[in-house]
Amino acid sequence: MQYLIGVYLINGCKNDVTTFVDVSVFDISSHKYLLRAPGTNKITANSALINTQKILRIAKQESFTATIDHLTEDLQAELESFKQRNKQDKSVEISYRPSFSGGGAISWLSASLLIAMIFNALCRPSLFNTYKYYWRYSPDPRFKK
Repeated sequence: MQYLIGVYLINGCKNDVTTFVDVSVFDISSHKYLLRAPGTNKITANSALINTQKILRIAKQESFTATIDHLTEDLQAELESFKQRNKQDKSVEISYRPSFSGGGAISWLSASLLIAMIFNALCRPSLFNTYKYYWRYSPDPRFKK
């Protein structure tokens, strides 16, 4: 079966999962197209009528994962190509904001608070041990040893 969507003719049926993710980078000031990396995948799911929703959900997840993997590979190759083109062309100037530190997405303050919370959770007695202490003095005979 073929579907006409916009100006594209797409082959498929109700069990086909086609995923397309595209990354495009433009320089806003010069309106120049810098790079593009597409990620595509197509999976045909086969299932009995009773398991259709479950099988299609799994196929959608697998297709999206495979698409992102394909996109990552294409993006790495396109970034290397862009670096080589930029060395020769010099039409785009790459600069960083003054506040750019080059670090990850987590600051030192956030990391130290996270470590303190983990240390607190590991050193504190668990909730179960607290209840075990109270059960020892419970009047209920089930909790007596």
